[in-house]
Amino acid sequence: MHVLGDTLAKIAWHKVGICKPGRPAFTVPQSKEALDTIIARAKELDAPIHLVPELDDYDWQGQPKKLGISGEHQKRNASLAIQLCRAWINEHKSNLTSFEDVHTNANVDYSSLTAPAFKLPDAFMKGLRNCYWPARTQIIKRENVTYYMDGAHTQLSIKACAEWFEQASSEEALLLGKRCVKVLLFNVTRARDPKVLMMDLLPCNFAGATFSPNVVYADSSQSLMDRSFLEIPIEVEHDVCKQNRQAWQSLEEERERNPGSQLAASSSKTKSDSSKYVKFECVKHALQWLSCGKDSHMPNPRSEDPTPPQSIMEADHVQVLVTGSLYLIGCVIHVLDLDIMTKGTKHDSDAQ
Repeated sequence: MHVLGDTLAKIAWHKVGICKPGRPAFTVPQSKEALDTIIARAKELDAPIHLVPELDDYDWQGQPKKLGISGEHQKRNASLAIQLCRAWINEHKSNLTSFEDVHTNANVDYSSLTAPAFKLPDAFMKGLRNCYWPARTQIIKRENVTYYMDGAHTQLSIKACAEWFEQASSEEALLLGKRCVKVLLFNVTRARDPKVLMMDLLPCNFAGATFSPNVVYADSSQSLMDRSFLEIPIEVEHDVCKQNRQAWQSLEEERERNPGSQLAASSSKTKSDSSKYVKFECVKHALQWLSCGKDSHMPNPRSEDPTPPQSIMEADHVQVLVTGSLYLIGCVIHVLDLDIMTKGTKHDSDAQ
């Protein structure tokens, strides 16, 4: 925000700077404030701008409308990718395939700018089904622990992440038929207001929340992550984590004090307990605490760290949400299995 601006219009104005004169550009349906700015700025740059249709508007030739990545918000990203592929093929490989447009009910206010939906070629549908995006609605399943990871770091993306996690974790709990407990690993940079991002995570009712800098191991000599590009002293990162923890505890306590507030709308009846919110020196120690000895690939919690809540220790299955920073998820993947970056969702059986 300190670079791009503090309003949607200001941020949109800067984002459109990537457009080039005479080159087609595409954007997704969004707020009128942002969209009007995008259209006006693109016109200044002489860049033809197009609004992509909804994913359901395409003709799937009777096949299931399925994406390889989860989340309702990814449907518009998929439509964006579809339109970009069509534009590239039309310009560079026009003999590869032809596109048959289909009639849709475009947004009345922007109908003249909406790109046409069309009958999806088989290759497009296969690509959508097999799409894999590490660190975005990514799930890693172990025998008694499931790691849900999403690099959301804005208010809108955190909201989408929380909705995805609530749905996916509930479906898993129903399928397992066991006592499942939800826990959180969170980090966010100092340039963002943590409370604004945390508001949509509170209704998830986490049994425990941990906060760690984007550091794999506490011992810097073991850390293989190049931190030079972060340009943030590690001491500052630790201070931010302390502030994140305090912000979370403050919101939990506010929810407890005001049972009729929006914060308490879907809260559990258990009282706020500061021992449930722990700041760690590194990601590995946080994961040890959160998995609580239930992940056979992960060491038990350290004796010098606070004892995990009883609800986590007694649970049959732990559901860990990791969010707030793509760098944080990179650290988690490093601890769990670097091959996940290329193999996709990984289960214990995959290693057999």
